[in-house]
Amino acid sequence: MEEAISAERQEAPLSDINWALELKKIEREFDGLPPEPSPSEHRQRREVERREREELDERSASFGAYFRLTLVLCLAVSIAAWPYQVDCGVSVWGYLSATAVLVAGGVWTAAATWQCRGAWRHTIALLVTLWGLTLAAGQVLPRVGYASPAPNRPTEWSCTTD
Repeated sequence: MEEAISAERQEAPLSDINWALELKKIEREFDGLPPEPSPSEHRQRREVERREREELDERSASFGAYFRLTLVLCLAVSIAAWPYQVDCGVSVWGYLSATAVLVAGGVWTAAATWQCRGAWRHTIALLVTLWGLTLAAGQVLPRVGYASPAPNRPTEWSCTTD
């Protein structure tokens, strides 16, 4: 009776072996392939791939923020040399539209640089936004009566000749 129990104990481990898996391991070894990675090695490889993907995403986002900042800085510098008179009518509205684009671009760039954790780029974007608001205020405030206009600066919105 004890011999039958000991025989069952010896056979039990053999029945727990997954022979299909063992055969795959033997075939890989026979073909000269390395053994399949363990779950921990597989997990480490996925972690390395994830980190590389995050670094690539961070670099591309940083490039996008630099590109936006360059565009907005070009607009900020060029609007300072506005080639037209800003007296009244369409010229005022064109200038105010350009300053609105400058402010919107500054806010757009500030949001992008905030996400990229670019401190000095974010500061420059905020300064560009402030520059656009200042330029717009220089045209709007005298026309609405809030600020006293310069002696040679017009205070009308439309060009009416009476």
